[in-house]
Amino acid sequence: MKDQFGHPMLAYAASKSMALDATKDFMKAQQPSFDLVELMPAFVFGPNPLARTPEEFIHGSNSVLLNHLLGNEGTGLMSASVHIDDVAKCHVQSLDRSISAGRYLLASDTTNWEEVIPVVKKYFPQAVGTTFVDDAEVKELKIVCDNEKAEKTFGLKFKSFEEQVKSAVGYYLGLVSK
Repeated sequence: MKDQFGHPMLAYAASKSMALDATKDFMKAQQPSFDLVELMPAFVFGPNPLARTPEEFIHGSNSVLLNHLLGNEGTGLMSASVHIDDVAKCHVQSLDRSISAGRYLLASDTTNWEEVIPVVKKYFPQAVGTTFVDDAEVKELKIVCDNEKAEKTFGLKFKSFEEQVKSAVGYYLGLVSK
């Protein structure tokens, strides 16, 4: 698929677009008795209790964050992310009939990749220069996300990028120390 799109992120974006189109087509063709709440999360960071080893944890969105901290060459860092707790909360709340049908962007408005290493230095100073690099080039793709509709509908303020980093890194370091 990478060859067809030229870059893994373009293939990923195309797959998400195709999924949205498929749900729209389904709703139109089947006219079900239920509404559709479409949640579109940005990069999702945070603990993954299913991961039992550091290698298992470095998959999905968490791989973007951890590979950056481990000094591995990345594909570019998009400035859109959300904490796993917020995604889970919105998924559960979307089952409530009071939540209006529609598309909701789940993304914090505080994502700034320049802050990643300073956050790790603040909360996990012993890991900087040992487990993680003490400096990494930031190749950030700035994306402006309007999360007001989602925050208002679900009655929450998305967790900050600092909290996302702290949570994901803390979980990863717990796995490393086992």
